Amino acid sequence: MDERHPIEQIQLAPLRRLSSSLDHLIATQLWARVLIGMTAGIGVGAALGLALGLVVQPGRFLDAAIVRAAMASEVVLPSEVPAPPGLDRLPEVVIGLLPTNPLASMVGREAPPTPGPAAT
Repeated sequence: MDERHPIEQIQLAPLRRLSSSLDHLIATQLWARVLIGMTAGIGVGAALGLALGLVVQPGRFLDAAIVRAAMASEVVLPSEVPAPPGLDRLPEVVIGLLPTNPLASMVGREAPPTPGPAAT
């Protein structure tokens, strides 16, 4: 029984059907071409990524002295952190998120943002 991942089996199934109907030499050449093509594709992707990194130069505008100073400094925590609202205040917090007049707030574009394409 084949112990490959199901996705891998689905991807290789057409090639297996094709190679099973061919003689051994042609099937071997076909598999070699697939392997060379995949290796070439990965190589092209890596080369493009390296070239893009060399062109863009991420971190070019970052001053190393500032980074070292930030890494060496201690983190100062605030002296008093407000506690999150308890379960007894949960209804108030939820109601506070909702507008009192939904129709007027939508017409006045004061509604909270919703996920999806931005309305123009």
